[in-house]
Amino acid sequence: MALMSVASGTMAQSRQDKYIKSHVGVGLRGGIGRMLTLPTSETTVGMTLGVDAEYTYLLSEHFGVKAGIGVSHTRSSFDMDELISEPTKLTTVTTSGGEEQIMAKYRCVTINAVERYAMTYVDIPVMVMIQGTPMDFTIKRFHSCYFAVGAKVGLPLSCTANTEYSTTKVYVGPSIPGSGVVLDEMLQVENYEPERQSYNISDAGNPLYVMLALEGGVTLKLNDAGELLFALYGDYAINHSTTNNPVDASAIASNGDQFTTNGYLKSNNVDRFKFFRVGLKVQYNFHW
Repeated sequence: MALMSVASGTMAQSRQDKYIKSHVGVGLRGGIGRMLTLPTSETTVGMTLGVDAEYTYLLSEHFGVKAGIGVSHTRSSFDMDELISEPTKLTTVTTSGGEEQIMAKYRCVTINAVERYAMTYVDIPVMVMIQGTPMDFTIKRFHSCYFAVGAKVGLPLSCTANTEYSTTKVYVGPSIPGSGVVLDEMLQVENYEPERQSYNISDAGNPLYVMLALEGGVTLKLNDAGELLFALYGDYAINHSTTNNPVDASAIASNGDQFTTNGYLKSNNVDRFKFFRVGLKVQYNFHW
């Protein structure tokens, strides 16, 4: 009887000491994210949420690799007072020879310009990780901590922008087209009320990203079949979306002899854009 007890204890100890190679995890993550518009960024941070499925394989007790797939949604916004646009518009002028149409340059001052960005991605991470117990946890069930680094590909499912521009003051001058008159300062000729619109961010640039992915946290062992993982994560786009916006593209543009809303990302204010996100993830790992 005593021999059986010793043998049972030895097997249990052996199972406890042996590291578990395969882990399959499902979890949630959330935090903040932001679209960065360059050369200057006027955007603000917003909420980011995601769901993930991951597979981790330990090559040794302290070293492993992980990969997975996830879906994430990130919101960001652009908010600026006095957004300046300088479109050219087909304009009818009266001269001594009668009426003629010319392309005249205007200065449009939008009192407040807001764009809201909604970006949904499929995320594919590939990472290497180290784990261990470099500290004496006072809560013994927190049996390990880990750190992972790698790359994450973000494949855009849906990336949209919605504009909400307030009243725009329209100016001409100092030179008045076709009149020969030069003013001391620009002359306001009208107020333009921009229409609300939605456009696809991919119209401005391809929002497919390869991101540097960092992650670190601790695991809480529940039983022999699984554990809870708590971690901080961060993703930052290594590449950027390069725009093909013309030099004279404006947020307020023209369509023939009418003004129209073009959108900030499609204007000459933006050369390229990228994004980042940081937050907390909670995941349940099944292992065998």
